Amino acid sequence: MCTCVAALVFLVIIFYLKKTAILDFMAWDVKTLTASDFTVEMIITESIWALFKENLNNHRETLPQGKAAPNHLEHKGLPCVTFEAFLEAKLTEKLNKVPKVNKDE
Repeated sequence: MCTCVAALVFLVIIFYLKKTAILDFMAWDVKTLTASDFTVEMIITESIWALFKENLNNHRETLPQGKAAPNHLEHKGLPCVTFEAFLEAKLTEKLNKVPKVNKDE
């Protein structure tokens, strides 16, 4: 009889610890900010890749030959020579068209 009571108490304690561990993890996750909170997975379609190559080919003459690629963030108006810069510019352009949520600005 005593063993059954001990087993029941043990079972209840283990159940309680499992539930509180889940809640503790959720509280930690909410309080902790990591890079994965801002990570986005995106499928690069053939059309966006073709648009990048077309954009690069249109500006081939203006690009410095044999030098480092220009930084498109510091020099506005320069073509984006890396796909990362091209994608960033396109996404920024689209995001700037979205109406702002904060009415104070």
